[in-house]
Amino acid sequence: MFRNRQTSTNLSYNNKQISLCIPSHILDSFDDLVKSNGVSRTSKIIELLKFYIKQQIDEIDGLIDFRNKMNSLKEDNYQKVEKRLKRELINEVREQNEPPMIPNSNDYDWEDRLKNLG
Repeated sequence: MFRNRQTSTNLSYNNKQISLCIPSHILDSFDDLVKSNGVSRTSKIIELLKFYIKQQIDEIDGLIDFRNKMNSLKEDNYQKVEKRLKRELINEVREQNEPPMIPNSNDYDWEDRLKNLG
């Protein structure tokens, strides 16, 4: 009725076993270091993988933040330029559409005024 499962006690469905080709001198040095620190090779490799993943995520988040800040600056600059151009256009239109000057309502013309000055 029960089937014998040949699974290691260290393996579960949440773990995956990997094989690595590492030069012997690097592996020997790594083994010496982890033994001197009193940790296992596996736990140190897991720690290094976690550190690498966190570092990459932080770098990606930094790039995303930088891109978002740059896009925000571009949008702010665009809006400032757009507002300035609108103001300039409105002022120009207002100047062109000003009502004509009210003529002077005096009874004499410019020749009479010129004679009175001199």
